[in-house]
Amino acid sequence: MKKLLLIVLLLIMTASLVRADEFNPQEIGYIDAYVDFHSGIISSETLDELSYSLYVIPKNYFNFRVISQRVPTYHIRIDKYGNKELELLWKNFESGDYDIKMRVKNYAEFSIPEKVMMPYNPPKDTWEYLSDSKYAIISDDIRNFAINLTKDSGDGFDAVTRISSWVHSNIKYDSKYSLKTESSIWVFQNRKGTCDEFTNLFIAMTRSIGIPARYVAGIVYSKDGWGYHAWAEVYLGGWIPVDPTWNEIGWIDATHIKLGNFLDANEVKVTAEYLAKEKPYIQVGQPSVSVNLINTSPINKKFYTTVSTYPKSIGPGKYAVVNVSVQARSNGCLATSIKIKPRVNTNGNPIISVQEEKTISICPGEVKNYYFVIRSKRDLDENYEYYDVADVYTFLGNDETLDLEVNPRKRKSSFLDISLSETSAEIGDKIRYSVVSKSPYKIYSDLPVEDNFIVADKRGSHYIIAVDENGDLVRRDILVSNNLDFKIMNIRKPTEVKCGENFNISFIVDNFDENNFLIKVNVSNELSGEQSIVENMRNGEKKEFVIPLRVIDNCTGTPQFVSILVNNQRVLEEVNVEKPLPKLDFIDIIIKFLAEILSKIKI
Repeated sequence: MKKLLLIVLLLIMTASLVRADEFNPQEIGYIDAYVDFHSGIISSETLDELSYSLYVIPKNYFNFRVISQRVPTYHIRIDKYGNKELELLWKNFESGDYDIKMRVKNYAEFSIPEKVMMPYNPPKDTWEYLSDSKYAIISDDIRNFAINLTKDSGDGFDAVTRISSWVHSNIKYDSKYSLKTESSIWVFQNRKGTCDEFTNLFIAMTRSIGIPARYVAGIVYSKDGWGYHAWAEVYLGGWIPVDPTWNEIGWIDATHIKLGNFLDANEVKVTAEYLAKEKPYIQVGQPSVSVNLINTSPINKKFYTTVSTYPKSIGPGKYAVVNVSVQARSNGCLATSIKIKPRVNTNGNPIISVQEEKTISICPGEVKNYYFVIRSKRDLDENYEYYDVADVYTFLGNDETLDLEVNPRKRKSSFLDISLSETSAEIGDKIRYSVVSKSPYKIYSDLPVEDNFIVADKRGSHYIIAVDENGDLVRRDILVSNNLDFKIMNIRKPTEVKCGENFNISFIVDNFDENNFLIKVNVSNELSGEQSIVENMRNGEKKEFVIPLRVIDNCTGTPQFVSILVNNQRVLEEVNVEKPLPKLDFIDIIIKFLAEILSKIKI
């Protein structure tokens, strides 16, 4: 008797790495390379047949071949997501190694996302990428944190940039987790992991604010060499790449070789199916990957940067403000980072200190200004004057040198102060400010400044800075109401429903202000129950909303989706529908009835 067994092994995305010549992968726009996947399969006995499937085929590949002691037949099938899945088939298989070799040409990907306003209403065929999956779980804490982080974003791409930048900056890369995958809830609580964990949390946070996101598996070059990697894609009028581990947003460099996109990390699998007379011991490993570069070319610049500094000359321990102005040269929205790197003196010590880099999103036609406060060191040698004391780097943009002199003998000071009519405000308020100074000065703020007023047009923590010609600086912080107006909590739904069944989805709104709510419910094709609800709630009030829904009688048993928009917050829930029993026509019923009678007749 032959036996059939299916083995499923999760493809761990942070596998062994093979070193290559050193270069900065984030500057690479094109690669031409030989790629080799190598592994072995061990069996305790000869198998009548072995079918082995895995995802190793990128978009642009050539000269494909499989090398093994017994060369298998193979074919490439397209899975439900449009990925190329390779299936190898051996007859009379015995233990041995194999290699999958190909030549790959890969380009940096720069997508052109639409500038969609929030809350976003994505098309229904992307709704499955808005709800929970095995590792990208949307908890109440994750949803409310993501909403708070992005609630004053003007568009979807800015919201995605904020989430990716937060994950990149606040999750610690820890290689100890390379051999397992943790859920988004675990990552949000523990703040560590590898590329899988970064990606799982990013996907959960992005889905929670109503932007579809999916998991991408591939290989990449890092400082440790070539190896497996995970990143994401979000839907903003089209699928665009985001790598929260590397903080590449709206683009990925050419060393990111995509092997497939999936709903969740658990779908990236190596599978082996075999036929054998007895149940053998089988060991199937994940293939290692090596890449031999033939040719590379750099990415063309995507941003134009100009820099101005005030004042132009400062003494020891004094301040200056650097205005970095960035304009996009691309056809679509992209994110970039700005960093000021201090130069050093003859002792190897920095001449100035400066705050950390900024990550920003820019769309075509926009010019954005960002301000950096720098301070000269106090203990500089008075026998020298220091020029060109730092360099300004805009990633994928031009580099500039800081036009600033530091003179250790310059020790002039004067009086400088700022007063505000208030230090907290609500959206739309104007805050009066006044400056007292004995020297010429300039004002900088991350909020609009009109005459002697600051316009509170964005929620969150903001500032106004005054700096005079001597390098004296005063900063005042401004808080524009940044609390959630309400929270959506305790979403409940049945685990499974049947064709023709009525069911409810319920949730609680925890209200923090005087709010008029407009709740819109939209459903996918095999559900009914679309409706609008208008509700007024008092400050501090909680209320449960119950949404009655129904599955159509002649349903197919495929998962359905419910989109609930509560003012500017969207929740999307997947509803599992039990597959209906196959319908029998009249002839089928008669044949089945006669067969049952004949089976009982003794001959």
